[in-house]
Amino acid sequence: MKAASSPPTLRTTASGLPGRAVLFRLRLLIAVCALACTWALAQPPQRLIDYAAAVGVHPEDPRIPNVGTPRFGGVFTYAHNETLASLDAHKSAAATTVTLNIHFAEGLFALDATGTSRPDLVDSYTVSDDGTVYTFSLRQGVPFHNGEILGAADVVASLQRWFGGTLGSQAARYISELNVVDQYTVEIVLTEPYPFIIYQLTVPQTSGAYIYPRSQIEAVGDGTIDTPIATGPYYVADVREGDYVRLVRFDDYVGRVEPPSGFAGGRVAYLDEIIIQTVPDAIVRMAGVETGQFDKAHNATNDMYSLYANRPDIRPRIAMGSFATAQFNKRQGPMTDQRLRLAFNYAIDVRQIVAAAGPPEFTEANSSLAPRDDPWYTPVGEDVYLGYDPEYARALLAEAGYNGEPIRWLVDPSVASYYTSAQVAVPMLEAVGFNIQLVPMDAATLRTMRNDETAYEVYAQGLGWRADPAALTNLSDSNPGWWVTEEKTRILEAMRLEQDFDKRYALWEELHAHMYDYMPAVKFETFGSLSLERAAYSGAFQAWAYVDFINTWLND
Repeated sequence: MKAASSPPTLRTTASGLPGRAVLFRLRLLIAVCALACTWALAQPPQRLIDYAAAVGVHPEDPRIPNVGTPRFGGVFTYAHNETLASLDAHKSAAATTVTLNIHFAEGLFALDATGTSRPDLVDSYTVSDDGTVYTFSLRQGVPFHNGEILGAADVVASLQRWFGGTLGSQAARYISELNVVDQYTVEIVLTEPYPFIIYQLTVPQTSGAYIYPRSQIEAVGDGTIDTPIATGPYYVADVREGDYVRLVRFDDYVGRVEPPSGFAGGRVAYLDEIIIQTVPDAIVRMAGVETGQFDKAHNATNDMYSLYANRPDIRPRIAMGSFATAQFNKRQGPMTDQRLRLAFNYAIDVRQIVAAAGPPEFTEANSSLAPRDDPWYTPVGEDVYLGYDPEYARALLAEAGYNGEPIRWLVDPSVASYYTSAQVAVPMLEAVGFNIQLVPMDAATLRTMRNDETAYEVYAQGLGWRADPAALTNLSDSNPGWWVTEEKTRILEAMRLEQDFDKRYALWEELHAHMYDYMPAVKFETFGSLSLERAAYSGAFQAWAYVDFINTWLND
């Protein structure tokens, strides 16, 4: 008869407990401690909890869902279609640069929900009786992410550096002096009264006047700041070029104790971290929202709207106010001839492009650079914009002596509104005699190539509406394509000096008339972009092509 098997012998430790049991308990203890430590680190200090209670949430606004009850915690992931550009707002005009700086950096002023400039790092300011001296008193005790305290010297260093960019160079023409009065006071002396200076100092804007510490600016000299230090509610914790940027809540943040309004007012960092990730494929971005991998996805294809319009778990959002253009190289090459630029316009039936670009909820054919529901909307130029006339286009080509020279058109295929416009337009252009060569490339490469006047004749540019039209990117002399005329300069300067809306609007209409005569670019459609977000996310403030994840939270 076979003997019964003996139980296995257990090894014991000096304490007498089985070795496996000790190992299990040790692992469990480590896991619990790690979880507790992670939870403890994620919790904001009491001062930020008190700050959130004092600030409150955004007032009711159709642009902000405000779903759920505010709570701290969680990692928020935003999938963006574009390769993440430089974080240095003084050097980069990319939309992703603005999006990132909104969360970790601040300016002297910020745009509120109505598009009005409101003090941000400025506590108060005065203007001299003759309108030429602005004196800014800064908020005191505001720390940078490196522990330094914001002072007047940081503001002066940042503004001097900002003067080298598009927006800053416009402001610099009117500034004769930029002075440190004392530790917390900055003085700007103008050559003449120029009230538009406040708007130009306001963020968020492309190439905006964000404030970085003087020590960092001096350390890089003329170079680019790879990881900017600033005063915002989050700091840049990790950057993987071409992949993602990770922002972590700055627990020492000192903000304004007032209700949020747009990008201004109180700014509460409810989220522990924000990860902004490059995901070029729209299908992957959308699928990531469905699976919970991403909380929000930028720039979904518009045909997906109907798939998500009635989903309880996913919220589609349409942001109108952008327009697709073909910008001409007016420095060299065949498109320096105004007749060829007009021929390009008259060869294209924009109605066909708008029909192909997407559902009517997203696209519209109109001549204005302002959205239809905006006070700045104008129909001036519509006769030229809708003036599809192939015979006239052929006559203009013949008059200009065009002999079939290649017209290289740079375009990013990942942006449907630009690429669809180009694909529909090319056969119509070829039908009148243009020799068009579409040159597809990613967004980062296009941003570089468009600055090289030898590299193209046309490039695709999407433009977002701004709170003030005199700040539109495409109106700058330095915008690639280079629309530089005395008439444009005269009108823009008059708009920036004038404060009466009716007089400014008359100048705005005059600018449209000049634009459709000179034809610096062809406008295709006014379009809206579709983003998808998980319904469990409270929803961000979105306006003027910008999105802000501050004052928002996760509900799960």
